[in-house]
Amino acid sequence: MANDSRMRVVTLAAHKVPEFKEEASKDWVIYGTDAPWRNRYPDYLLHLFNRSAKHYAIINGKVDYIVGNGWSVDGTGLTTVNLARLQKFINEPNPDETLNEILAKVAVDLEIFGGFALEIIPDKKGGMAEIRHAEFAKYRVSKDGKQFFYSSDWSKNPPKDLETIPAFDWTEKAKGKQLLYVKAYHPQSDWYPLPPYLGAVPYIEIDYEIANFHLSSVKNGFVAGTMINFFNGQPTEEEQQAIEDKITEKFCGTDNANKILLNFNDSKEQSAEILRMDGNDFDKRFDILNDTVRTEIFTGHRIVDPALFGIQSDGIFTNRNQIRDSYELFKNTYVNGRQRFIESIFNGLASLAGFEKRLLIQDSEPITESFSESTKVSVMQTDEIRAAIGLP
Repeated sequence: MANDSRMRVVTLAAHKVPEFKEEASKDWVIYGTDAPWRNRYPDYLLHLFNRSAKHYAIINGKVDYIVGNGWSVDGTGLTTVNLARLQKFINEPNPDETLNEILAKVAVDLEIFGGFALEIIPDKKGGMAEIRHAEFAKYRVSKDGKQFFYSSDWSKNPPKDLETIPAFDWTEKAKGKQLLYVKAYHPQSDWYPLPPYLGAVPYIEIDYEIANFHLSSVKNGFVAGTMINFFNGQPTEEEQQAIEDKITEKFCGTDNANKILLNFNDSKEQSAEILRMDGNDFDKRFDILNDTVRTEIFTGHRIVDPALFGIQSDGIFTNRNQIRDSYELFKNTYVNGRQRFIESIFNGLASLAGFEKRLLIQDSEPITESFSESTKVSVMQTDEIRAAIGLP
């Protein structure tokens, strides 16, 4: 094809690992450099979380397994006074939250972003008076890593409510509010964490675009894979770009699926020619693609059995024993590690008050043991049996 071809090809954006970059004009490290989520990569991850049903269900399911039944205390060797102090640390780390509520919030942040943040507020003696959950997506780190910048909206340039908070120092007494910024390890996470499901991000996008396509199709009435030929001369480059932008804005993307195209002309000879380059079977193709998307999302999340998250595979019945076996495998390969990671941080904070490795996260079972009536009767005494059936 000649170089002066009139055909214009639009290149679609592909997913890339986010880049964290220092810029001379900014005091903080840019949290993602690609538009339209420049310096707002955590907002992009929240966008994925809110729009993909599969991703949303998996994240919340993981959080439930990680949080379990909340914090428990190893009281071995503790005096009554110290045990009461540690219990108060769990019940009231600040006037507004319990430590179990903070645990649930940091587990969500850890699964979405790959990290979490806590505000540490000192008492008058420089000790730890309060621990508060901090909204992870709202913070950016300084180039030297010694402080953080808070803004409620990083889409503004410059941010209008910028606040500077020192990084938490484990070795020195605090003189004011500090931020404990925790990142799960990744080889490319010098400044910010990367989500544990990073490899599945393209498929998470596809998942919500499939749903969006079907929704738009229903709303707009069942135009894709189309070429439009104009027969009124060759416009300038600027005019071509303007036409392309208008058509893209109106008709491209799943938000605009199957909209009606109106074409107004003085005569048939001057009309635009609209050619279908493929069939109108996108819905069927998307259904086939959905199976691949589901598999890739589960793989990216290290899911051993979708049934653990309330997602039943077609034609497969999962019994009680299979669920328990799947849970044990998932717990040993994923949940335990996340729990130990969170425990290490909170035990580190508790150690500042003199408690060493006293906090443990209690596991929860997806399915409890079930015993037959004969088994129950075989281990019950006569009075217990009579009470169970309502006799004196």
